[in-house]
Amino acid sequence: MTLLRVIILILTPTLCGFSDYAGFDRPTNYGGGGGYSFTGSPANHGMECTECHESVRTPKVSIISDPPGLFENGYETDIRYKILVNLLFETRGLENNGNCSQDNAACNRNLFVAEFVDLKGQKTGVLCPDTDAILNDQCESELGELTARTPNGNAIAGKSLKYPNVCDESSSETDTCIDLEALADQGLSPTEITQEIQKQVRGRTHWEFSWRSPPVGSSPVRFFLGLVDGDGGTRQDPDYADYYGDAVYMTARIIPRSDTLQSPALTEGNEGCGATPSLPNLLLIFLASVHVGRRRRA
Repeated sequence: MTLLRVIILILTPTLCGFSDYAGFDRPTNYGGGGGYSFTGSPANHGMECTECHESVRTPKVSIISDPPGLFENGYETDIRYKILVNLLFETRGLENNGNCSQDNAACNRNLFVAEFVDLKGQKTGVLCPDTDAILNDQCESELGELTARTPNGNAIAGKSLKYPNVCDESSSETDTCIDLEALADQGLSPTEITQEIQKQVRGRTHWEFSWRSPPVGSSPVRFFLGLVDGDGGTRQDPDYADYYGDAVYMTARIIPRSDTLQSPALTEGNEGCGATPSLPNLLLIFLASVHVGRRRRA
């Protein structure tokens, strides 16, 4: 077994904490969501992250798409969008970076979860960690580098921790990475090397995932996202995971099909063939009809 495999085996338990995507399937009294992702969507009965997390503030979050315009102008049908989620100006849990070596230790975990649903609350489009993995109307990869699909496939969740890069044959002297072989040559054991890696573990603040929009004829889409800037605390009830002192961000947006948006000619009250009368014009028409009726009665 190579040194790298030994390190991965030692690190594996720390990848599955209560703030990880895999925890959503756990019973709620054991730090999970009982299968719910708490995005606030109809599929989650409107329940949000604040059902469990005691939020002390609302963090600033940016959500953008590539190609751009998804959240500003609506979606084009049957397009693969890359969604970039960024937690800006993180404030919670920074003092606990590099402190994830033990399961019960304070650890700066951050997390988000998102859903795209139709107006009936059913999932719509194809959610996937990677754009290239969207094939034949389905996602061929459940787990990506930054995100993963929840076990039921209805939502996408961000991995909570950012691990340092490990040097390989393609790494140069200017790359920021951990040289495992060099540490081993210094006489460090696999456990000691793991501890060196853990010192550089940070709470993740950037995530990417992909969504392919529905085909032609689909209705507007509703987008739900919840994000937690975890404080890394260890104060917890006997059965529950820590949920005090976090910062929680929630958003719900309606995304129309871009080709169904009203043109300026229809929204500014411009007159013409097929134009929709504005409210003032409708009022004038009503007053005119009343005046004509009075003259006829006279």
